[in-house]
Amino acid sequence: MALFGPDVSPETLPVAIVTGTLAEKPEVHAYGKNTSARLLLNEYPRCTFIIGSTALDATKWVPLSDDLYPGDTVIMEVAAQDYKDNIEGYPSNYVAIDVFALRCKGYIYLSLTDYCNKENDDALTGIILLVMGSTTIITLFFTIRARRALNRQNKNVQL
Repeated sequence: MALFGPDVSPETLPVAIVTGTLAEKPEVHAYGKNTSARLLLNEYPRCTFIIGSTALDATKWVPLSDDLYPGDTVIMEVAAQDYKDNIEGYPSNYVAIDVFALRCKGYIYLSLTDYCNKENDDALTGIILLVMGSTTIITLFFTIRARRALNRQNKNVQL
């Protein structure tokens, strides 16, 4: 449930299907708490398909890095606008395209539903952390203010 915008759902997320053969084994990169996977397809040499941290958390990434090899045919779902701008339009520069779903050899590594569920969970977690952080700051502010008032009151009583 998204409080500040519509939920991300398979029905509202416009996607396009991209099919191709892997040019090389998928690379999984981990940097800090962020992890991503990079896929290169022979049919789209100027496009790098990225499975970002949110999507990778929703997938079985160990099989992803172990099961896929160059020459395997993959079926991916990407944003329809990315497809229109960067694949149909034959980009002159290299582009990175986010992947929302990935299938290969009859195995679903990442489904659009799992991606949307993870995206919504992350949004809710962010809202909860925002509320908790704001509550902590407000509580700290009033605690300091009350402490100062008590100190002033104690000084007045001692005089």
